[in-house]
Amino acid sequence: MNIKIELPLKDIIKEFNNGFSIRELGFKYGVSKDVIYDRLIENGIDTKKKRVSHRTRLVLKLWEQTHDKKVISNLAGCSISTVYNIVRKINKNQS
Repeated sequence: MNIKIELPLKDIIKEFNNGFSIRELGFKYGVSKDVIYDRLIENGIDTKKKRVSHRTRLVLKLWEQTHDKKVISNLAGCSISTVYNIVRKINKNQS
């Protein structure tokens, strides 16, 4: 008998689309990467995508905490326009 583990799929899909790897998500939610992969496929998510840079993930993580582009640019070590472009691209992909 297979028991299906309850997972916050909306959060997992959002984080995956924001650049987290399947392995990172499995670790975060305490399941194998295979479970995360299966759930993404079941929900029609394309798992073959380009890797997102560490800086992009950092900017997005900081964006969840504060929407102050100047603060984020200082913490991430990039320009304000880079922060703007990253956030704009992610918002466009989620629309």
